[in-house]
Amino acid sequence: MSKVKIQGNASGTGVVTLTAPNTNTDRTITLPDSTGSILMTDGDGSSLTNIERGLQSVQTFGVNGTWTKPAGVSKIKVTCIGAGGGGGSQGTGGGGGGTSIIFLLDVTAITSEVVTIGAGGSGAGGTGSGTAGATSSFGAHCSATGGQGGFGGTTTTQDPAQGGVGSGGNLNLGGNSGSQLRGGSGGASYLGGGSGTYGSAPGAGASGGNSGIQSFSGNAGIVIIEEYK
Repeated sequence: MSKVKIQGNASGTGVVTLTAPNTNTDRTITLPDSTGSILMTDGDGSSLTNIERGLQSVQTFGVNGTWTKPAGVSKIKVTCIGAGGGGGSQGTGGGGGGTSIIFLLDVTAITSEVVTIGAGGSGAGGTGSGTAGATSSFGAHCSATGGQGGFGGTTTTQDPAQGGVGSGGNLNLGGNSGSQLRGGSGGASYLGGGSGTYGSAPGAGASGGNSGIQSFSGNAGIVIIEEYK
């Protein structure tokens, strides 16, 4: 049977007192089967040291790639945004890419995942319509489709190009629709943009072209991965 030994410090003069609780029920303290120190705290955690938690790092993908889990990371937040649609020539703006957000994904058993970034939809010449933006995804966990291409050859107004949609996340959002006016702005994504000739933010749709002007391409999507211990 194991023995319990209480040994005083030879240089100390203080007295260590073990006080039994005021109870008629037995109490048991089980020591771990390993060498170490007893963790002491004042109850509010302020005296704890060397505790590394919270956000550790961020990886951003603007092109296709592979996410590899850093050492010590156990959970991640994933923001996946589809690409913006291209603008229509002499037509309307392209729609913004959709968004899917996973607030907290346990990656204890995951070492890597394929990251796919949607390419922006192409603009058009003449009176052609823009093409849709492509889908962005993080493995099979979440994805977001691209925005619809703007309509070409409109005279005044047209039904707006619709934004993409997210799926698989805790929060799934649609991108903004493009302007329905001829030469109007593209739709914004979750990160903004959509107000200029080229959308200024990832996933933003491009504006439509006016008479005799080639319309522009939408912005590519993006995947942002925040890494936590």
